[in-house]
Amino acid sequence: MVCVITETCIFFPQNYRTCSRHRTASSVARLILWSRGGIFLLLIFLATSLIVASGQSPHSTQDLLKRAQQRYQEKDLDGAIADLTMVIELTSLLQAGGLPPKKGLMSGWWAVGPATSAVRVVDPRIAEVYTARGEVKFDKRDYDGALADFDSALRMAPRLAKAWFSRGMIWQAKGDLGQALADYDRALQLNPHFFEAYNNRGSLQAEQGKLREALADFDEAVKLNPRGAAALGNRGVARKKMGDLPGAIADFTRAIALDPQAASFYLGRGIARLAENGLDAAIADFTKALELDPQLVHAYVNRGLARLLKGDEAQSADDFARSLVLEPTLKPQLERRIEQAKALRAGLK
Repeated sequence: MVCVITETCIFFPQNYRTCSRHRTASSVARLILWSRGGIFLLLIFLATSLIVASGQSPHSTQDLLKRAQQRYQEKDLDGAIADLTMVIELTSLLQAGGLPPKKGLMSGWWAVGPATSAVRVVDPRIAEVYTARGEVKFDKRDYDGALADFDSALRMAPRLAKAWFSRGMIWQAKGDLGQALADYDRALQLNPHFFEAYNNRGSLQAEQGKLREALADFDEAVKLNPRGAAALGNRGVARKKMGDLPGAIADFTRAIALDPQAASFYLGRGIARLAENGLDAAIADFTKALELDPQLVHAYVNRGLARLLKGDEAQSADDFARSLVLEPTLKPQLERRIEQAKALRAGLK
């Protein structure tokens, strides 16, 4: 079996917009894909139910929510956050004299304003907007700001599974795996069909080396959502680590069919094929991964190893050089792998 270097950690949201979280080369090599649900679809349905203060019509919040969605899709994260903040402010009612309204959708959650004797009334359903704003902040890597929004959402709506799930993502990103696991567990208690939570809990358990538990979670995620590419990719990683190379290749192939633009899936399948000694197929996968993401350092490394095993030392040296330009700290690990590959090739002669 060929010794390979795998991609360290790929953050792969459910909407398939890839962004990498980097760790040092000395960390345990792995490919982990995360998923999260779409944040704005719920907002369009929420918009017409929000009653706002100061004579604003429900269409005002609806317009803001639609614009926030558009800005998010255009990657204008600051603009999306500003619009969601305006929705939160507009759906809060400040009444003089501390008397809440007797009727209406706004009743149910109260806070005394610190500077006045007035009562601030917040529609409990605005918890979903706090959750959405927190997820945009997550995309900005403002983890503390996102955590504050998820905490606010959970104070208003403690049974909002999505907020527990999203807060779990923050804890996982911050490295607090115990808190993350507790939040994913709570999300699944509230919504046993939350396939994204199964996927992310599985990725967390894979990080902890609990591959059987991770595989069970990925199985459930795929069962609930057979078209979920992230869970299929994660299951492929778990199967590869457990030695099930045909199963890993099958999962990566299904994930590629669902999302052919995801470089990480070609990388994962290439790694499994390399481990099976399918050198030509592995090289083709690594090459495709690099076409999609020229910064994918471990695709260069593993393609170099495959080329070295085939005896193509010139092209392999070029791949290794490119990988070290992208990540110089890989050099000690890479040198060991090159020596192993040369020894393996000599033994095959």
